[in-house]
Amino acid sequence: MLDVLWASAALYAKPELHFSARLYEKLVTKLTSFKYNSQEQPDYYVYDRIIAYSEKAENLNSLDNAVSAAYGMLSEKQKELVRLSYFDRMHRESVVERMKLKIWQYKWIRSSALQKIAFFLDFFGFDNDRFLIYFNEEPCLIRNGRYAKIKSAVPDETDEETIEKMAETV
Repeated sequence: MLDVLWASAALYAKPELHFSARLYEKLVTKLTSFKYNSQEQPDYYVYDRIIAYSEKAENLNSLDNAVSAAYGMLSEKQKELVRLSYFDRMHRESVVERMKLKIWQYKWIRSSALQKIAFFLDFFGFDNDRFLIYFNEEPCLIRNGRYAKIKSAVPDETDEETIEKMAETV
């Protein structure tokens, strides 16, 4: 089964996944253009880059679709908590106040949502090995993976600026 930390990283990266995939698709379009190919680049070099960028775009689109589908499987409370905590990156106290929860309720809903997301991502084919193979060098997931790891390692009371500074040093 997919590790909950990877599921957390995928949720943090969700807002960027579509943009990152489009970026790779634009690179493929550029590499296949007449203007680029008339610059006398070695064809094997261009072809290898086209294949690599196409695969990266396809993998990011697959992950984006899988995260969207897994997110759709959550209850309404879980969806709201995930949206506020991961997509909007609101601090725990703000989420608790906005949703009118107690801390233990927040932790329980968040934990069950992450386990459900991890289960469905695994069900959709994103196990730990595939996640590492596909996204080991993907900047969007590296950045958000670091953020998720630091966020899980430091107390929830730590402010966002401190977490961002820690993420930059990792």
